Amino acid sequence: MKFKLTKQKVEQLLKRLPVKGREDYWDTLLPGWELQLSGNSASYKVGGRFGNTVHRRLKLSDAREMDFEPAKAKARVWLDLDANGQDPRIVESARAAVEAARRAYTLGEVVDQFLSEWVIGTNPDRPRQRRWFEVKRHVAVFTGKWGLRPIVEIERDELVKLVKAKARIAPAEARNLLGAAKQLWGWAREQDFGLRHNITADIKPRMVVGDKVSRERAPSIEEVRALYVAAATMPYPYGPAFQMLILSGLRLNECVGGRFRECDLKAKVWTIPASRMKGREGKARPFQLPLTDRMIAILESLPRFAGGDHLFTTTGGDKPITLGTKAKTALDDKAQLAEPWQIHDLRRAVRSGLAKLGIDDPVAEAVLAHKPPGIQSIYKVFPYLDERRIALAKWGDEIDPPSNVTRLRNATVA
Repeated sequence: MKFKLTKQKVEQLLKRLPVKGREDYWDTLLPGWELQLSGNSASYKVGGRFGNTVHRRLKLSDAREMDFEPAKAKARVWLDLDANGQDPRIVESARAAVEAARRAYTLGEVVDQFLSEWVIGTNPDRPRQRRWFEVKRHVAVFTGKWGLRPIVEIERDELVKLVKAKARIAPAEARNLLGAAKQLWGWAREQDFGLRHNITADIKPRMVVGDKVSRERAPSIEEVRALYVAAATMPYPYGPAFQMLILSGLRLNECVGGRFRECDLKAKVWTIPASRMKGREGKARPFQLPLTDRMIAILESLPRFAGGDHLFTTTGGDKPITLGTKAKTALDDKAQLAEPWQIHDLRRAVRSGLAKLGIDDPVAEAVLAHKPPGIQSIYKVFPYLDERRIALAKWGDEIDPPSNVTRLRNATVA
């Protein structure tokens, strides 16, 4: 029987299935689509050759389980495939396989490849990115929340919600978190993980985190002294790491990523490889930090492990620590500064302190591993090693006067 199939008509027919035999109702608006009824079944079907020479009827679905409009839409797709000489069952099976492959990669698996191929590279001793450990720390936030989910299922709104929640308590950290996300999803989109689009592509940091605030805070000598004394009461590895940051003026990653193999205590020099120094890839240079007596005392107090030679570690020397929010909060609770501060502010405090001590600008800038401006960076390459050691020793005396030297705690493994 042929007539116009409608939702209302189908609902009426489904209420009175034939007691005997079979009834076929062909749609006049979509030729080839039918509703087939029998005593115990009700099916949507389509008729065609479907890549064969023989006309056949293929079952679309149970009419009692699939609504009218989706069934009609599916029938139209199948009939279009038939017109192109294709079997819709084979096509749908192939599409299902592709979709299954897309969902085969969890975020955790993608992050592992991202770190090993794009961030760190094949040689962990010479990572591709200087701030690799910070990137690793940030993407760990994503794997901690969504690590077992297929990466294709993670939505833009979920990421924005996560970043906004972080921005309410730590805007700078939230901006870095979003930066790591953009790098991760941008890389993953170009790989074979089934991502059809980069969910971070149109996320604007300003709209999610807010305007970037330029930092001008330089903790005073009294504040730095309070931080130094408070750090002395913290256990290994966090206390010594904070103290070394304060004494040296190093950037966070330059300091906490340190290894024993880089430190020549007899020559009183810590050579930081170019891979951890600031600078574009291939442009960064190794940096020699002149060690003062206080720095050497800290380094000599650090435990050594059979599993690796990182200076500051909680993994038996295998990996360096991160001085994240938890460690800084612990230091804040002890130091009780009146004004908020960030770890990078310590470098500003060192530079300001050296100026107050009368240290010449070229030496003070060299302490922070700043290159001379303009063409001077090419021709003016004098390292000021002895001058920097004297400057840093004076700085150490200022924050930890010899008459009141902070006693180093015996290092213990947490």
